[in-house]
This record gives sequence, structure tokens and C-alpha cells, in this order.
Amino acid sequence: MLKIYKFTVYLVVFILPLFVKQAFQNTVFPIFLSAIFISPVFYKSISIFINQFNEKMLKKRATTSFFMMFLVVSFFSSALSVDKLRSVSQLGLFIASFIVFEGVKYLFNNIEDKKKIAIILILSVLFLSVLSLYGTLVIHYVSFIDLSFYGLYFGHNHLSALLVFAIPLTGYFMFINKENRKFYPLFACFGIFFLALLNTYSRASVLALIISVYLTVIIFDLASKKKILLISAGVLFAIFVLDRNIISFSGDFEILKSQSSAIRIQYWNRAINNFLAHPVLGSGPNTFGFSSKIASTDSAHNFFLQMLSDVGIFGFLTSLGLIIAVFINAYRVTSRSLKSLNNRRKAEGYFFLALWIGILASALNNLVDFDWQIPTVFYIFWILAGLF
Repeated sequence: MLKIYKFTVYLVVFILPLFVKQAFQNTVFPIFLSAIFISPVFYKSISIFINQFNEKMLKKRATTSFFMMFLVVSFFSSALSVDKLRSVSQLGLFIASFIVFEGVKYLFNNIEDKKKIAIILILSVLFLSVLSLYGTLVIHYVSFIDLSFYGLYFGHNHLSALLVFAIPLTGYFMFINKENRKFYPLFACFGIFFLALLNTYSRASVLALIISVYLTVIIFDLASKKKILLISAGVLFAIFVLDRNIISFSGDFEILKSQSSAIRIQYWNRAINNFLAHPVLGSGPNTFGFSSKIASTDSAHNFFLQMLSDVGIFGFLTSLGLIIAVFINAYRVTSRSLKSLNNRRKAEGYFFLALWIGILASALNNLVDFDWQIPTVFYIFWILAGLF
């Protein structure tokens, strides 16, 4: 029976990114359906947490505790929401994410099964990347046919958010296959991903991935101080070049102009003002656009400010605690594996390292963008976080 639940997760990881338009209503139904289907596994996971509840279990599964607290706050916020329909739908997405997070933790305790999820995600994103490059480089630039910047082809926010997961995972498989023939198709895949990411014109995703790699090198002490200085210089140079050039390459797109730093600051100010108007429980999940009266966006372009605006101070604190708990747990698992004297366990550490880079890049990206407002990206983040 567990194989059926695993297959459901594999299917969701592959199919969800392929929806042409990643609007909320297009992807939320299959997300809810998959969460309902694997809910028996979720029940078993939560039963273990409740039956063995003590200080040690609380520390070991802090993510579970924070997620439950966040959901309680979100429930009351939804009940008092200024737009109950939007809030209830968003609450449903939060609950579905909790179910899949706990379900994945229970189901995937074998490293080979965890790798299968990574491989399936890579294949799905590869298909999207090829389509995106064809659309961007051939249909748009050669045939001069206008394309929606947020659609499947350019992949801004949709594809770019998934590539920050897929690129480090592909790098891991390149590393472990560097002495056999699998390396060459993986290298080609890595090149396609990198080219596709640049052609999404998502500065935030590119910079988040670079910074994530840099922070990972420092946090896990993967290089000498001399190498870290060289890496620092390289990161600063990359940030300088990207910041100056990506926008100039994509200057024809009005959508980028509307997402300048000045506009983001305006969104953030509106989020803070909305929080001040609804400080305790916010205006309700996914109501930033309605409450701030900004017609051009439903997002504050910062996940934590969005939580502050939508679910108030308690939602903000519990969501912040939840994300911190995710990274503390991920650090412990990765560090323990990397320091192991057992070669097989140490090799597993490199897989967790790639996962770490991906989810850290995603979190950094969401300090200045709205990728977690896309249900597919948010759901897949929690699937990957559940693998630690």
C-alpha cells in the first residue's frame, strides 16, 4: 500500500510543474486531491508524534509543532478574513502542504526513494526548460511572436522557481557520476537548466542560487579561508554583472519595469500598513492584494511580510519559526551525514547538501519575490523539505 502513496507523490512532482498556467485555481485541485489521498500516511505520522510526545520528540520534530501552530492561527485568521473565499482556499493549500510534508517524512526514509523524487523533478523541469528555451529563443526572438512573460515559455517565477531546486540536484548527480557515461547527459541537462534560468530573466532566482551556494560553503565549512575569499570575490562580481545586465537584456518587457526595487518597496510598505490595520490575525490568508488595493499584484513580494499582512503577528512569528525549524533540521541531517565515518552515509550527505542549496535558494528568493504564492512551487518546497 505504501508504494501507491509513494507513486502519488512521484506523479504530483512530475505533473504539477507542467500546468501551462500556474494560476491558483489551475493547480490547487490536484494538490488537494493528492493531499487527501495520502492523508492516511499523514495520520500515521501525526499519531507517532502525539503518542510519543515529550521534550525529545518536540525538539526532534519542531517543524511539526510550528506547522500546527501556524495552521491554528491561519484558521482563525480565515474565519475573520476580509475575503473568506480566498482565505479558505489558501488555508486549504497550507493544510495540504502540511499533509504532504508529514507524509513524505513517513514514506521516504530510504535514500534511493528520496533520489527518485529528485530525478522525477529534474525530468519534469527539463521538459519545461526545453519548451521555455524553444519559446524564448525561437518563437519570440526569431519568429517575433509575442509571448506572455509569465507563461510557460519565458517561465518567469514559474520555471525559475523550480530551477533553483533542479540545478543543485543535477549538480549532485553529476558529481556522483563523474567517472561514468551518465555524466555527459547530466552535464548537458545542467547546461540547459542554466541557460533556461538566464532566459527567464529572473534576477532574484539567479542571485538567490549564487548566494545559497556561497552560504552553504561557509556554513558547512567546505573550503579553506583562502578559497572562501576567492568565492566571495566571484559572488560579488557575479552579482554586479547580473544586476547590470539581466535587465538590459530584457528591457523590452514592461513587466520587468513594474517589478523594480521601488515598486517592491511600495508593496512592502503596503504590507506593513495592512498589518498595522489588522495586527493580531491579519486581513486573512491571501488577501494582500484585496486589502492593499493594489490591482497589479496579490503578493507583497516577500513571504514573511505577506504573512505579517495576511495572518498578523502570530502568523508571522509561527511562519518564521517554521522556516527556521526546517533549516535547523536540514542542517542537522546534512551535517551529521557529511561528518559520518561511514562512506555510504557520507555520500548521502552530498545529496542532502544539494537539497539544502535548493530550499535555501528558494527561501532567499522569496524575500524579494512571490514564488511561494504559486501553489506548485510552495507544495514542491514542502515535499523536498520533508526529505530531510
